[in-house]
Amino acid sequence: MKRSTDIPPPAYSEKPFKPYRDNPDDDENDYTPFEPPSPASFTGKKTTEVASVSLHEHDKIRFTNFPPPLLSGAVILIQQYWPRGIRSQRSYGPSHEIKLSGAPWLAEGYSIIHVQRTVKELIAYMVSNDWKLYVLCNVSEKMGSLDSWFFLHVPGLAASTLTPQKEWSVITFENSDRIRIIDGSQQLISIIHSACLQHWYRGMKSFRLYRGTVPECKLRGFPWAANGTETMYVRLFVAKLIELLESSGYSIVGTLNIFRTEDYSFPDSWVLLHP
Repeated sequence: MKRSTDIPPPAYSEKPFKPYRDNPDDDENDYTPFEPPSPASFTGKKTTEVASVSLHEHDKIRFTNFPPPLLSGAVILIQQYWPRGIRSQRSYGPSHEIKLSGAPWLAEGYSIIHVQRTVKELIAYMVSNDWKLYVLCNVSEKMGSLDSWFFLHVPGLAASTLTPQKEWSVITFENSDRIRIIDGSQQLISIIHSACLQHWYRGMKSFRLYRGTVPECKLRGFPWAANGTETMYVRLFVAKLIELLESSGYSIVGTLNIFRTEDYSFPDSWVLLHP
């Protein structure tokens, strides 16, 4: 008779089952010497330039491997869009660090809008100077750490991507049940309204303005804090939202983890471009 304490190997694996070890630390006996292969030689391609932007603690932003003119413009832009301004600047290792006044990565209330707008304008600035947002990744094990943004220099990117009628905007997922539209056109507002009305299975509770300026859809239920099968209805809703955005010519340039949290998750902000 099979004992309830027996743990069978997973059905999807052909390898022998290896019980979990209480000691998570690797032992030197787990390793054997390895000689990596010689790198292949690459010819005919210019050196690729990559720069990074990273958010730290509750008020710092660091720029790494930025050409000086590009960095100067980024500093001016932050001064323009972050209402509380810059408190100080310094060299920090190989990076240039800006310490902002206030605590933007812990923002609450309408300050959240200012943070998201500043980030959106920074990404728009990079694209307009031929720097493509290439990858977003978290390279730290520290609790509450945020993504680093890596930009790839692509000569001619702005000319091939942007038109005089370009539209940069942000949509955010807030307070467990809301979608906000920052700097969006009437077309984008209509798309979000249609998605909420037609594709959220519980329906829409209201469509209104936050602080009189920011359009906001309030959904029924709490989709961003869902449990059980509702978590998959959320994914279906987001898939339908992306379909509507894509069919209307909007590109999601980046989904950014901006706000620092240690005891819960804060949904990403989506930076959109309609060229």
